[in-house]
Amino acid sequence: MTKSKLLIRLFLYLLIFVPLTYFGFLNQSYFLEPASLHLSLTQPAAIAFNYDTPAVSNAVYWIACLLTGMVLAVVFALPTRLRSRKEIKALNNMQGSLQEEVASLKQSVRDLTPIAEAIKEPEPSQKAA
Repeated sequence: MTKSKLLIRLFLYLLIFVPLTYFGFLNQSYFLEPASLHLSLTQPAAIAFNYDTPAVSNAVYWIACLLTGMVLAVVFALPTRLRSRKEIKALNNMQGSLQEEVASLKQSVRDLTPIAEAIKEPEPSQKAA
């Protein structure tokens, strides 16, 4: 990786993480406040239950949601990437075979050039004589 690409990548990371850090610092009291999730299933009555999660800070929920979103994005993009990788391999193989064919055609042109010059028709001025 060149030095300029590294600097651009570092700048983009800073551009993303500095505002996020500032946002987290400004809302520090919210993120550090513990919260509990409550799940209440009342219908159907045969399987009704209530569940409360242990109290965890809101930052943990935010991080869990962000990581879940990132994992889902990777999972949904994976088939497209694999398909693209397969297409790239096929196209590279095709390119190699076509380059071999071009090389063989150039060689056959080189082989036929002396024959073509030997049987070349005489020019029109030489026919009239």
